[in-house]
Amino acid sequence: MNIHLTDEQSEFKQMARDLATSGYTRMRWSLMNMNGSPELIKECAELGYFGFTVPEQYGGLGQSTANFVGVIEEISAACAGFAIMLSVHNSLACEIINQFVG
Repeated sequence: MNIHLTDEQSEFKQMARDLATSGYTRMRWSLMNMNGSPELIKECAELGYFGFTVPEQYGGLGQSTANFVGVIEEISAACAGFAIMLSVHNSLACEIINQFVG
């Protein structure tokens, strides 16, 4: 099956790939030491990764799940544990917001 990404999906994937490449050591170190990485978490927050599918009027990016999957794929390539943290936050915390305001 051929899957063709839109330009927007490709841009989100590239942004995540850049973050994963530059933040690889920080991601691994933060999970190994169980102390988090405040700088990396702040960087992800600034990119909107903690509210990826939340509507913009509620402080999120308002993006599709398809776009989010590309981001998670790229982050997972660097550090699956960090990607799980982002995924859980978006699926549990943010989905509640989507259910009640969407």
